Order: sequence, then C-alpha cells, then structure tokens
Amino acid sequence: MDLVALLLRFSAGWLALAVIAVGLIATLFARRHRASAVMAAGIFAGGAWFWIVTTNIGDVRYFMPFVAIAFILVIPAILDLAERAPPVLSIGLAALAAIPTGLITVMLFLSTPPMDLQRALGINLFTNMYAAENQQASHLLEELKSTGTREPRSTFSTSAT
Repeated sequence: MDLVALLLRFSAGWLALAVIAVGLIATLFARRHRASAVMAAGIFAGGAWFWIVTTNIGDVRYFMPFVAIAFILVIPAILDLAERAPPVLSIGLAALAAIPTGLITVMLFLSTPPMDLQRALGINLFTNMYAAENQQASHLLEELKSTGTREPRSTFSTSAT
C-alpha cells in the first residue's frame, strides 16, 4: 500500500486527488451533480483496478487518464460549492491551489532548483542529468575532427557485405 501511495503522489499528485475527493463530497450538497460524481467515482475505481490488477503496478501512466477524467467530471460540483461559499473562503482556497503552480513556474527559471522543494511538490526538474554522456559525445566529436575521420568508429557493421 505504501508503494501505491508513493506512485500516486509522484504521478497524479495529492492536489488532484484532493480535488477529486472534495468534488465527490460536494455532490452530497448539490443533487444535480450526482450523476457526474457517480461516473467520476466509477471511472476512478475502474482505473485503479485496471492499474493495480491488470498492469504492472509500476506503470502508473495507465492510471493517469482515469484520474484526469474523474478530475474533469467533479469540477462543476466544486465550482457550485465555490459559488455558495463565503468569498473569503473561495479566494483563499483558489490562492492555496495556485501556490504549487507559482512555485513550479519560479523553479523552472532557476539553474538548480532546490531538491527539497521538488520532493515536496512531487516533481522532478533535474538539470544536466546526462552531463557525463554529453561530455563523452563532445570528446568523441573532437577526436573525430582532430583525426580527420568523417564517420564515428563502430564495433559492428551495418552492411551485408
């Protein structure tokens, strides 16, 4: 179960899952959204079954379309709830939901984003992950230029002759 929670955190994120949960709860107060809530719950449950039972549990990407559909289906109920809530609460929750987006946007402009903040937001913004490979490729190209060779050396042949 810890693995499922970890995979959900790094794939869908807790915010999307919390929005789905709030949307399902909001339908208790708005009858007209119950059909979409039933569909969202069914799609989410079906996606969880498909992901955990029929595929490799590490392949969380197969679950993500179900999360997206459930998320979209509960948005009208959440907007109805926000319209009936006091303005201060609606604005405060909207600002709270916008904070992760703002932080991620700022981190995209940093040369080395803080790892702790990346972990907290459940994102991966590694920079220069393939620096060693890039350096090796540059070295090989420089070696080819210095020897006058036009083609890289290969340990296998692609020709049939």
